[in-house]
Formats: sequence, structure tokens, C-alpha cells
Amino acid sequence: MYQPIYSDVNRVSPRTQPLVFDLDSIQQSLDMIVRTPARQRLFYPWGQTLENILFSLDVQTLYRLRNVVFSALTQDPRVTLPYNNITLDAQPQQKTFKVTALFGIKGLTGQQFQQVWTIGSPS
Repeated sequence: MYQPIYSDVNRVSPRTQPLVFDLDSIQQSLDMIVRTPARQRLFYPWGQTLENILFSLDVQTLYRLRNVVFSALTQDPRVTLPYNNITLDAQPQQKTFKVTALFGIKGLTGQQFQQVWTIGSPS
């Protein structure tokens, strides 16, 4: 019988499924870390400054955005980054970035996982 390694409160649909496990738990955590503005939550050291870097679509912005996402991924101790693979796709018509990250999860060795975010404000 499968025993989950990680669990967390389901922040998306707690009434239908109160808990999420393993990959769903990690993805929910990473999404919260990436989308939370810096210094928004007291007593939590995480949060990102995405809103400050999304005003131009140039190479420097892409580099900074990649570093912000990499920093966010390292803030969840369950995540491993053996692949160091974060890809960015600027979508100037929508004024957004598509960010794709490949990562590992401690305890689930030999597996690679992917999470995709669309960051920015569509017009």
C-alpha cells in the first residue's frame, strides 16, 4: 500500500479534498512561494519581488526573473534542483512570462517533476 511522504492542507478545494499529498503538496507550496509578494507574510522569510521586474521584456529581466524563481524553489526544503533547469518564455503580446521549472523531490528519487507558471498581468 502506498504511503505518502508529504502532505499539506488543500488550499484550492479543501471541502472536496481536505489534504493534498506528495507532488500536489509540493506544487501548491511552490505556487504560493512564487506568487507571494516579498514581505507580505509576517514571520515567513519567503516571498518574491516579481512585481518589480515585470515592466520590461528584455534579456536582463529574463535573467532576474529566472533568479527569482530559482530562489523561490530553494525555499522549500523538500525540493531538490539537480537539473537546474528553469526556462522562460516571454510573451510580449500578453505582457506575461511563461516559466517552466524542472525539479526533484526528496524521498522520490529518480523522478523529475515540472511546474509551469504564467507570470505577469494579461491586458
